[in-house]
Amino acid sequence: MREKRYHIALATTVSAVLLWGSVKLGSQYQDTIHVPVSLLNLPAGLAPVSPIPRTLELTFRGRGWQMASHLLDSDLQVPIDVRTGPRIMTLRDVRREIALPENVELIDMKPESVTVAFDNLVEKRIPIIVDNRVSFAEGYGLSGAPVIVPESVTVGGGERVIQTLESWYVATPPMENLKSAVTEQIPLSDNSTYFLSLSPPTVTLKLNVQPLAEKTLNGIPVTVHSLPPDREVLLIPPRVDVLVRGALDRLARITPDECRVSVDFRSIVGDTTRTVVPLIEVPEGIVVIGRTPERLQFVIRQRL
Repeated sequence: MREKRYHIALATTVSAVLLWGSVKLGSQYQDTIHVPVSLLNLPAGLAPVSPIPRTLELTFRGRGWQMASHLLDSDLQVPIDVRTGPRIMTLRDVRREIALPENVELIDMKPESVTVAFDNLVEKRIPIIVDNRVSFAEGYGLSGAPVIVPESVTVGGGERVIQTLESWYVATPPMENLKSAVTEQIPLSDNSTYFLSLSPPTVTLKLNVQPLAEKTLNGIPVTVHSLPPDREVLLIPPRVDVLVRGALDRLARITPDECRVSVDFRSIVGDTTRTVVPLIEVPEGIVVIGRTPERLQFVIRQRL
């Protein structure tokens, strides 16, 4: 008897859900979705020179059943037939291009219009610039600059568009807490609105991650810049020791000759303290941790 009651309760619940769904799906609804744009019949030797969105934000209105069947259609797209020539597409044009079921209508589009124009297809080789969104585990860092293979990409598109390109920007996926070398394939996606072609479609990013270490570069001479011909500067002491930090393999090769320590005469000529903090330049990937001494005494004399 109890088992029959379970069946009755289950049947009642299912009936209620179906009735609710039937009522809801029979009501009027509107929904906004992003529909991809496709170019049809593009002749060889031509490419877009007007910004054409990759997707259009379309708002539909209709009854629930028709709306559900239409919006769940994965093949829904806005075709642009290039054979019709340059023009401005509006909501009215898009309505003609999309086949809609009965009782479903397209009521809004963003952007409100799309300019369609084309130019001669050309190609240009430009360098790749990579934004390395990386972080390292404690005690690790990058040895040398990131390596991109290849270092440039061939971009194809409308002549007036390609002429404005000087480089191709690529953002890497986030890489966190690195403690070993990385070799990553990065896709060169076209996020522009000009339907550009990219060759090759991917590049290889190489990061030489090494343990960090510290090293003291001893006895580096200090030079004075912007010194007038009738003046000379005596620095006390004339040499400094520089403590640097960097990747272990890079520090093993660094020499004091790669470090430049200098003082600008224009910054000390009016200084009454008679001490100056020298400027230190080191190779990329090397960080200055400290110097000995921190400040230098100086004496300015008339040259004989």
